[in-house]
Parts: sequence; C-alpha cells; structure tokens
Amino acid sequence: MPANTVIPIGDDALSTAVRMRLELELGLTYDVVKVTVLNGEVTLRGRMACPSKREAAKVTAESVRGVRRVLSDISTAYYMAGSPADRSKEGCAWACRKFWRSTVC
Repeated sequence: MPANTVIPIGDDALSTAVRMRLELELGLTYDVVKVTVLNGEVTLRGRMACPSKREAAKVTAESVRGVRRVLSDISTAYYMAGSPADRSKEGCAWACRKFWRSTVC
C-alpha cells in the first residue's frame, strides 16, 4: 500500500508521519525541525538559513493526510549561518526548484 494512502490516526501517528515526510522529501531531521501536533494542527519549530526551504517544509507538512493546519515557527532571520541541512550541496536551491521552479533564493 503506498504511503500516501494511509491516514494517520491520532496526534502521535500524525507527528511521526510528518517527521518522516520531512526527512524523506527534504532531508530535514528532527534536529533541524521539531514537529508537534495537537488535535491535527501541526507546529513546525526550528532554524534554517533558507526561506524557501522553510516554506517547502510547511508545504510538505500540509501534504500529509490528516493534517488540519500547519503553523510554521521556523526562524530564518536569526539563523543566517545555516543548519547542516541548508549547507548541503542541494539545500536551498533544490527546495526552490522543487516548489517554485526557480534557482534564485
């Protein structure tokens, strides 16, 4: 059964599903983005240098079945040095190409 056909039931299962999707699709580990869920509402917290990757994380979390709403509390202004995920070769430019078909960040 494809992963996108499974609907997580409960906040714990939804949190796990969102964390797995962020790691598989964007390479964002729990060290970079913290995920909390309350009544189907997902909150993302963390710091990264790339605004496009922050938006990509929000879009990715919204794509998980069962998510009612996503609040992004990911800071970019304070953390301009970049996290390990942002310093990767594909980091920000990859997120831009995937979601906005642009290489300018």
